[in-house]
Amino acid sequence: MSLKMTSLLCLVFLHLMMGAVGNEWSVKYSKHLCGVKGSTVVMEATYTHSTSVNVTNRFWFINPVKGVEPTDLRNEPGYSGRVEYLGDKQNHFSLRLSDVKKSDEHMYCFRFNTTGKGYMGYPGIILRVTGK
Repeated sequence: MSLKMTSLLCLVFLHLMMGAVGNEWSVKYSKHLCGVKGSTVVMEATYTHSTSVNVTNRFWFINPVKGVEPTDLRNEPGYSGRVEYLGDKQNHFSLRLSDVKKSDEHMYCFRFNTTGKGYMGYPGIILRVTGK
């Protein structure tokens, strides 16, 4: 096989692989976060999805349970007025949680929904709270 043909095949293979990677669904974030009681913490997620769909909803939730639809953290008792979502059009979506309490120690997961499909990043971020 000639060098030109080998190079061409490598380029075709690379192009196909990049297309496959570009269509995967994923959520990426750090796995652990430590906050001081009374402080503000920020949990960041980066997500990918098929280019053929549009995201209709994005939110964070706590303690996922298999088979149970998650509840947006903004609607959870005890989080009222302490949750702020920050996002952009580059598939970044963050949770800013203020006045952190010991009772906030949970696993936090990010979910995004598209028309007909949802995707959750699991496992999520484990928040630990220090201080008295």
